[in-house]
This record gives sequence, C-alpha cells and structure tokens, in this order.
Amino acid sequence: MLRTGSTTNVKEKIGFVVSLKEFEQILIKVTWKRMSESLAAKQISKQSLLAAIRQFAKSLGIQITKRKALQMIPVIGALVGGSFNGILANDIGRAAYMNYRRRWIADHTEPPDEGLATASSAARARPRAPRGYLSEAKSFPIGT
Repeated sequence: MLRTGSTTNVKEKIGFVVSLKEFEQILIKVTWKRMSESLAAKQISKQSLLAAIRQFAKSLGIQITKRKALQMIPVIGALVGGSFNGILANDIGRAAYMNYRRRWIADHTEPPDEGLATASSAARARPRAPRGYLSEAKSFPIGT
C-alpha cells in the first residue's frame, strides 16, 4: 500500500491496485472456503448429534419395552392360573354335584328285597329317613 502511494508512475500504481484486488479475491475465496468448511463441520456435528440422540432414544425405547413386557408376565400368569383354577373348580363342583345326586338317590330309594321275605310288611313300608346337611354336619366336625 505504501509503495502504491509513493510511486509516481501510473502503470505501477495500476499494477499494485490490480495485485491488491487479486489478493483480496484470494482472501475472499479462502475465507468463503473456510466458512463453508466450518458450516459443513457444524452441519455434520449437528447431524451426528441428531443421529446419536435417535440411537439413544431407540435403545431406551427397547429397554423400556422389555421391562414393561417383563412386568406383564405376572399378569399373564395370573390370568392363566385363574382360568385353570376356574376350570378345576367347575370340574370339582360337577363331580361333587353328581356324587351327591347318587348319594341322595341311594338314600331315598329302598334296597331290593333279596333275603328279607320274612320281614314285616310294616317295616318295609316305612320310608328311610333322608340324610341331609344337618345329619352330615353332626358326623363331620367343622374346621377339620
């Protein structure tokens, strides 16, 4: 710059100004290149940060899903166990109902007369006393 102002020749002044303009263009290109590289680096770091956050969220979601799925196992076990208990209680109830029906029929019907031909007709005509819940409660103590 100082040389441009101290020269007396116009051609030299124009040459210095032209070289100064070329130097300015080079600086602008380098600056733009560095700025674009810096911007690209920022974009890349931003993209990598977003990718890292996505990966973290994905793994966190999988872990939470596994934990919640493992928490469902007792619920599923309770449902299956409850249904098996209900089926078993139903089967036992039907078997008990059929057993008590057979018992009631046996208690309320007369046995066939095979060797009791000499028994009095009044004894045969007398019905047997029904066995109900009260008579069973006396023979089976509660709480055992």
